[in-house]
Amino acid sequence: MGVSRYISQIIDNNRRLLVNDLPIKQFLIDLRNENVLNDDDVDELEEITPANRQNDRFIRILVKRDDEAFYQFCNLLIRNQAKAIQNLGKDLLQQINKENLLRDLPPTPEAEYVIREQFNNIICNHLKLVDNSGGHILVHGMPGSGKTVAVCQAIRQLFVEENYFTPYGCYWIKIGDISKQELLIKLRSLAIEIGVEDAKSIQSLSEINSSIKKMFKGKSRRYIRLLDYNIIRQ
Repeated sequence: MGVSRYISQIIDNNRRLLVNDLPIKQFLIDLRNENVLNDDDVDELEEITPANRQNDRFIRILVKRDDEAFYQFCNLLIRNQAKAIQNLGKDLLQQINKENLLRDLPPTPEAEYVIREQFNNIICNHLKLVDNSGGHILVHGMPGSGKTVAVCQAIRQLFVEENYFTPYGCYWIKIGDISKQELLIKLRSLAIEIGVEDAKSIQSLSEINSSIKKMFKGKSRRYIRLLDYNIIRQ
């Protein structure tokens, strides 16, 4: 799959530091235990010298994993006893602007909207259950009743302030009153964004839906898909 372009850019921006200063050899076993590396990766890296070439090869392997692997790597650095290594892990995580992971989430300026605390808390509690156990929630009501605003406020609170749905964030899709063909186009765009193989060539809703589910399988507690819709025409 590979890390997202956003995480890839963070790695590239810190490549020189990682290549020159990272004692990756002491993390190989932990990285394997966290499934960031497999046995073959560890065997290959252990044979590479000097350290900077070993580090460079590790980075090339890391970018072929996914964003979760990057987070696991950073957290391993933070748990290290050496202060300099801890600071490196913290610095990498601090470079992640969470707003960039709230993909297409509509803005909710407080100057224009009133936060309905009780309603917001209800949505937050249900979203926490989704994060912990998977599943779906449906927020419904009359047009203009504030459903979209309330959900956006809840997502920002949980993801930005409380670290739910990390590391992947959310994907917001505005569907509205569209045909099935238009829905296929929107879901195909989502599939391309999340890295579904051959997504551009998929021509049916059932196939694109199956491909997206397969891509997200096993990660449902670390991301959220948000569909804002009214009616889908035949």
